[in-house]
Amino acid sequence: PAALLWVLFMGVAWAAAVAGMAVDHERGQIRARLDKVGGGAYATRVQLGEGTLLAVYVAAQATSTSSLTTLGKLLVLVDGASLGLVLALLALTTCTNLASSIVAAVKLDQATFIPMASCGSLVLNQATGLLLWGDGRTVRSWLSYAGVHVLILLGTYELSSADLCEHIRQRRSRAAETSLS
Repeated sequence: PAALLWVLFMGVAWAAAVAGMAVDHERGQIRARLDKVGGGAYATRVQLGEGTLLAVYVAAQATSTSSLTTLGKLLVLVDGASLGLVLALLALTTCTNLASSIVAAVKLDQATFIPMASCGSLVLNQATGLLLWGDGRTVRSWLSYAGVHVLILLGTYELSSADLCEHIRQRRSRAAETSLS
């Protein structure tokens, strides 16, 4: 049951990321049309925010990267109609991975996007290994297993341009300003 729930979660997360990419693409086209007819004042209303864009493309990268790993393993385990399904899913997730990489390279700060996508992929791969592939049976020390993953996440965060403390300070400041007005 945990494996089935995890596959369902990954499918929903992938679909939500693809839907977000579609909304971003459509709104980008609306903005381009509005700019052509002199409606630039309306253009800023239809764009997704930077944080939303980052979340959409990190989710697309992380879910597709983790899914590609799992689907690659499944290629040697299935045959017949199941193989056809795996190949179709492999094609879809490959397209998602490629498209999200290309669009994110143009729209997002790579010093933030790449580390966040890497962390997302690491966490999803870890959870997929534990919930779907039974990696927990081979873990000798859970403290070491968790510690290695935490160190990798912290190291990746350290290399990124993201500043979580500053982000929290800004949110608290905005919340305080909103509550005072």
